[in-house]
Amino acid sequence: MTEIEAKRAARRAAMPITTALMEQYAEFSPTLIYASENGRAFGKPPQDENAFTIPANYRPAFEPVKKGK
Repeated sequence: MTEIEAKRAARRAAMPITTALMEQYAEFSPTLIYASENGRAFGKPPQDENAFTIPANYRPAFEPVKKGK
């Protein structure tokens, strides 16, 4: 395992919900701007008017539509 792969694995272990959401929507090429989970933070916190909290039991009510198909 390379150093980069080891760092990625450590991040995935530290932020499993964030990682799961990013992997779920990977086909849409999401950009993670800010996430906070298990006392760890990634990125710069947004302003209050642009922020929301994803509940722990969140599940999308619909399947995202793939663009271009």
